Amino acid sequence: MSQKPPSDLLTAAIDTIYRWENDEYNKNAELILEEQPYLMRFILSLTEDFEEQDIEFFVLALMSVQLGFKMRGIPLNTAEPEAIEKRVKSTVERYDELDAREEVSLDDIFVSADNPRVLNQLFDIYYEDFLKEDTIGMAEVMNILLTLEIVVGSVEGSTIETPNE
Repeated sequence: MSQKPPSDLLTAAIDTIYRWENDEYNKNAELILEEQPYLMRFILSLTEDFEEQDIEFFVLALMSVQLGFKMRGIPLNTAEPEAIEKRVKSTVERYDELDAREEVSLDDIFVSADNPRVLNQLFDIYYEDFLKEDTIGMAEVMNILLTLEIVVGSVEGSTIETPNE
């Protein structure tokens, strides 16, 4: 069963990550590579399509969502290639439908998202901390949000259902 990280835990996870020293960040980046090798491979395969800071942001998003689940005590499996590919296909189809509209706003994208609050929070962080330009086009915004949705959704889909206590 797919579970969603509460946005307050996402904030706590991001705050925790931002407090890490370089050594601790690198150690946890290696750990995420072991725990989510296929998602990391997916992210790293995007180096020709995105800037370096975008790739760094996608890794931060993966780490923060995964840490948010861990903080909540929700165990995770490895997101398998087939599940990631299925997520890519369904997300791309949804974004193609949005893109076919005459005009698309950020609100349209967030409303259509599987987890709008988390997507919005992560995009705010991207905009504040990673965006190096004053403005970016809607096509680039859509590509960033599409990738974020794939990463977040793949982690959410890898949660292990736990019995209620």
